[in-house]
Amino acid sequence: MELRPYQKAAKNAILPFRENGAKRTFLVLPTGCGKAIVFAKIAEERVKRTERLQ
Repeated sequence: MELRPYQKAAKNAILPFRENGAKRTFLVLPTGCGKAIVFAKIAEERVKRTERLQ
């Protein structure tokens, strides 16, 4: 599934925090904008890179 531009921006904003060791991430988007899809895409990419999800 291809993310929409604002979903890609949200994903790209979250990744640096995760890479710097943040254990929890907080994402704010309006209702129906696909927060779950953004996090599913992050999980999918990490699994493809065989990284453990925490």
